[in-house]
Amino acid sequence: MKKTLTLAGSDSSGGAGIQADLKTFQENNVYGMTALTSIVTMDPENWSHGVDPIDVKIVEKQLSTILSVGIDAMKTGMLGSVEIIELGAKKIDEYQLDKVVIDPVMVCKGDDEVLQPENTDAMRELLLPRSLITTPNLFEAGQLAQTGPIKTMDEMKQAAEKIIELGAKNVVIKGGKAFDHEMAIDLFYDGKEFTILE
Repeated sequence: MKKTLTLAGSDSSGGAGIQADLKTFQENNVYGMTALTSIVTMDPENWSHGVDPIDVKIVEKQLSTILSVGIDAMKTGMLGSVEIIELGAKKIDEYQLDKVVIDPVMVCKGDDEVLQPENTDAMRELLLPRSLITTPNLFEAGQLAQTGPIKTMDEMKQAAEKIIELGAKNVVIKGGKAFDHEMAIDLFYDGKEFTILE
């Protein structure tokens, strides 16, 4: 069985983070291992999010445990700090990982403010060039590509081109239900050809 690492936050609701990753791994018959970067909780009164980071030394211990076993692929989610982004990049290089999915989580669902703006530069510089594929949503794609808000398919394509220029080998921009369209629309780009996924 293939072994996969998720380096991400824990979502107490089970709808995102390592909980969602493990469910996805299981559905695809791969063995999932987790290195927690933060714990996300929700206020039952207004559903606002609380994010409690895990100390980077503990994150490194988790990664050492997992990487000593050996993995076939790695995925990132909410990383929480520049130090954890730097640690992730270091481990990718140290273990020569080439099947790396970068999900550049910048905000909790329902929020529209970047949690830690300084992380975006670190992701752009350190993680995108090491990714086999990156999977930003519209907001994240606009932040990575520095294009601002994305509202059209042409703007999605422009952002995808810029993200490939930053070093990602492939990109899926998750448009989802954001457009006024009867279907959810995502965009895949491999640096040569655009594929619209409906």
